[in-house]
Amino acid sequence: ILRTPEGQPYIFIADKGQAFQRNVSVGNLYGDKVEILSGLSANETLITGGQHKLANGSKISVTNK
Repeated sequence: ILRTPEGQPYIFIADKGQAFQRNVSVGNLYGDKVEILSGLSANETLITGGQHKLANGSKISVTNK
C-alpha cells in the first residue's frame, strides 16, 4: 500500500500492459499484510513489486501472476 502526500492509500493494478493507480480503503493489518476494504476487485491483478517507480498509465510487463 502506498500513500499520497495527503495520506490517501492507493495501489497499482495491471491491465493490458499498463499500470493504473487506484485509491483504496484499508482495514486491519495482519503482520505485513493489509486488508483492502474497497477499491480492488477479485479479478484484478495487483502489482506487488516496484510500485514506487510507477506512475498512472506506465507501460509494464507482467512476469509472475
